[in-house]
Amino acid sequence: MSTAALAERRNVKHQSMRLVVAQLKAEGLIDLTADPRDRRSQVVTLTPRGRAALINDHRTRAEWIAAVLRSQATAQERQTLDAAAAVLNRIAMTYSQEGSKDD
Repeated sequence: MSTAALAERRNVKHQSMRLVVAQLKAEGLIDLTADPRDRRSQVVTLTPRGRAALINDHRTRAEWIAAVLRSQATAQERQTLDAAAAVLNRIAMTYSQEGSKDD
């Protein structure tokens, strides 16, 4: 995905995303390669280190959310959230499959 596409997806200005991309590149979390469809553009991809950091971040957030829900939400509230999560996952999967055609 290009920097411009990332900026659009995150709803930020291209210049702001360029700064983020530069920082992630400096940290070794992403690589930039020439876009075969447009040599003026670069494709942003995760490095193995970046993928590991992303997985770790997702795991940490999920564990924190689970702990908060166990301690703060009632059983009925957790059931409601489980049902809502199923709907959101279905929508996300549909969006992901449609979005991957354009990326």
